[in-house]
Amino acid sequence: ARIKEFNSEDITQEASFGVLDPKSSKGKELLKYEFSLNLFKSLLEIEVKRRRVKAPHLIELYPNMVNRDPEALPGMQELKALAKNAVIVGTEDYCHHGVAYAVPKQLALAIGKEALSFARAQIEKGFSLLQQNKYADFFDHGMHPHALGDPSDVSVAIHYLVGNHAEPKILDLKLVDVSPLFENDPSPSWVAATLATITK
Repeated sequence: ARIKEFNSEDITQEASFGVLDPKSSKGKELLKYEFSLNLFKSLLEIEVKRRRVKAPHLIELYPNMVNRDPEALPGMQELKALAKNAVIVGTEDYCHHGVAYAVPKQLALAIGKEALSFARAQIEKGFSLLQQNKYADFFDHGMHPHALGDPSDVSVAIHYLVGNHAEPKILDLKLVDVSPLFENDPSPSWVAATLATITK
């Protein structure tokens, strides 16, 4: 389905197309290996105990296969209604770079100032497209061969939910060495870990 999405083919009949609920039978099956919010949920639990406060009501939903057009995603209007009185938290990697991501060794930037500037510039360019509601361009921008982003489901969905011309902003950015996660240590390989907000 993701390959079809990349190629702008019809994905409307794909089981994974829509806002997935891990409590539903379809969502439970499709999300059984999902881990992206595990750390957030653990930290939330720790912080609730530390502050001795009542835990907020957590609604866990996964916009999937947003396909450059959040308004057309099944379940998005229901998500929009929920989001009116909610804090929205999501996770997405905006920039993967290096040998592990098919960047030729001679062109791969090692972690350092140049690499950090490169990552920041790529992410900010994508954020500029988001701010202009250019969702298709943001999707395509994430396919930069030297700065691969995730397929943009989360950021596009959040931006759409916050509203027209919402402003994405980098709060913090660090490069994380991921080469040990791959066979044969394909250095340099890193991911830009980005803390960002999308607000009106």
